[in-house]
This record gives sequence, structure tokens and C-alpha cells, in this order.
Amino acid sequence: MLHLTPLIYYSYFAIASGFLICVLVYQLCRAHLIKMFPSLLATLAVPYIANGGNLPGIWYFLPYIAGTIFLLVMLIAYQKEEKGLSLVCGGIAVILYPPIITFVLPLFLFLKRRGGIAFISLAILLIILKVLSNIQGGVFARLVSFIIRDSTTRGIVSFHLWHVFPYVLLPFLIIGIIRLVVNKKYFFITPISIGFIFWIIYTFFNKVILITHSRIVIITSILSIVCIAYGFEAVAKKLITKYPFIITKYKTISMYGVLGIFIILSFFYPQFNPWREMILINRDDTVPVVIDPLPPITRYLTQDDLRLFKSIKKSKFIAPAWKGLVIGVATHNYPLQSKAATITVNKLEYMHFMASNCQEKKALARNFSIRYVYSSPFQCEGFTAIGASRENLVLYNYYLDKLGE
Repeated sequence: MLHLTPLIYYSYFAIASGFLICVLVYQLCRAHLIKMFPSLLATLAVPYIANGGNLPGIWYFLPYIAGTIFLLVMLIAYQKEEKGLSLVCGGIAVILYPPIITFVLPLFLFLKRRGGIAFISLAILLIILKVLSNIQGGVFARLVSFIIRDSTTRGIVSFHLWHVFPYVLLPFLIIGIIRLVVNKKYFFITPISIGFIFWIIYTFFNKVILITHSRIVIITSILSIVCIAYGFEAVAKKLITKYPFIITKYKTISMYGVLGIFIILSFFYPQFNPWREMILINRDDTVPVVIDPLPPITRYLTQDDLRLFKSIKKSKFIAPAWKGLVIGVATHNYPLQSKAATITVNKLEYMHFMASNCQEKKALARNFSIRYVYSSPFQCEGFTAIGASRENLVLYNYYLDKLGE
């Protein structure tokens, strides 16, 4: 409708959604009657939540971000006693990102509305449709495999709390959680508790229970900012009580000073590199293997990719999952596999194709009408190399033989 190419305008969407999350976090803090300065200070801490290839945060525009936006609106609406709006936003959150039902489902029980049952039914139906759209076996088996499935990382990523948040924020987080419990804010305590429970489980458990490890961590971290705001306010009140004269006299200077420190440090954020600590430990092998983490900015689409696919349009191809996604969008071709997501393509796995012998490769190419293969080098009759990238990926053209036509 707006004629915007997602690949080109992706960064703008990411900036807009990240800014919106910060605004909603501030509004949620204010809805909890936290004073303006602690709320603003906590909101400025949102960009300090670690971002990386293993933990995509607010720097990315992905389906879970859209779901998180409506989850925040749901929580704000509830605090303002607009339960109808809260219910609707919870339902939209689940529709946009079904796994977020992990957080939303328990909140429906608080709303005590018949509509809650309808939205729960809709969410379950959406999950079933997701399963049915990818049926490769029995319906029950597919449903179970969607709810509890193997992790695609083949290992456990190290998402320690002190790597996700700066150390200085952790005491305020603990103080804030205590205050929430004391004030009996059960509606807000519930999703945070669920998030931390999953976070702890995933530290030892290399399976996915409905929602992936990284999504649990980032959504829980965003919600935890409100706890940090509670912590800031509690400490501020304590200081005012203990040092009323000094705090009152230098109140403005103190406020602008703290804000200034946060803003100045934000310019040096990329140099903090907390993502470097998020290593992946692969325990599938006899000896555990430590895999280095991915940086926040990872280039999946290169000029070589665009050059090689420049004259190719509306053709089926197979490539590594991430390449399949970005090349398909950028060049208007059809990948047989793209990165796993809520909406994805997985007709033929790249690794399965590459592990096949030459006869099997030709059979797969005929069966799936593959015209191009973008992969690591191999030699098979019928596959002609027409170019290569500096990433050591070769583009092959497969000429359909008479059996495939």
C-alpha cells in the first residue's frame, strides 16, 4: 500500500519500533505512578539492554517486537483500568507473535472476561493452523513438535543476567522486584515471573518450549525496566529522607547530572560489547565446544549477492536459510528455505540438499523445480557455476533435463 521495500526501509522500521518501545516503557512506568524522573531514567536504560546476533533487541524489527509493543499497551491499559482495551491488545499481541502467549495467557485470567476465552481459543487455533500449514506427519505429532522442539542453536547460549544488563542496574532491579511484591502488583509480577522462570530453565535445558530462549530473555528484560524504575524511585526516596537539605538544594543539578551521564554514555554504547560474553556452548559433541557470539550488526546481504542475482527474477533457488530470506526479498526470487520464524519457508532444507550425493541433488532439483543453487562449492553434472562471492558461496544454474520438464 505504501510501496515500501522492507529490505531497504528495514532500518527505519527498526528505529521507529525501538523508539515506540521506549515511549511505551515510559508510559508503563508512569501508569504505575512512578515519578517522572525515575521513569525517564529507567527508559534511558532500555538501549543498554544487550543486543547481538544471539540476542536481537530493540535494534531489530522482528515479529516479537510487534507482539511486545501490544503486550506493553496491554499492561498500560490494565493499570489505567481499561480492561477491554487490555484484552484486545493481548489478543493482537498473540496474533502478531503467537509464542508471546507464554506471557499473555496468564494475564487473561486476571481480566476475568468472557472475551478472554475467545482470544485464548483464537491463539490456540492460530498455533494449530501454523502446525497444519507445515504438516509432514501426524497432526498431534506436529502440534507437540511445535510446542516442544529442538533448539536450532545446537547448544546453550550464555545469557547471564549481568551480561544482559549493565552491572550498575542490577541492584535497582532487585529492589524494584521487592517493591512490586510488597505492593502486590500481581498483574505485572506474573509475566516477569514467567519470563525469569523460563530464563532459568533455558540455562540448563536445550529445548524450546513454545518460545525461544532469546525471545524470552529480551521480552523479560524490557518488562524488567519497570522494576528498575521502581528501584530508582525507592533509592531516591531514601536519599531524600536521609539527606533532605542537600537533595533539595541540589535537586536540579543532580537530576540533570544523572541524565547527562546516561546520555553521554549512550554514545559509547557500541564500545561496551556485552554481546561478546554471550557464547554458545555446544554440548552435542564428546568435548563441549565454545562458539563465539555474533555481533549486533551482521551483514547477510552483500553486494556480491545482488550482483549474482541481478538478472535472475521469479526463480526458485536454494541457499543457506538467512541468505534465502534476504536474497528472496531483495531480488524477488523464491527461496526453498528461509530463516525460521513465525512466517517462513521450509520446503527443502539447505543442509539436506548439500548432504545429498549428485544423483540425489539432481532428483531434488527436479522435484522442487530448482533453477539455482547458491552454496559452498561442489561438483555435480548438470549444475553449472556462473559466479562466486567473496564469502566463498558459488551460484550454480541447474538445467532441467527432460525428466524434470
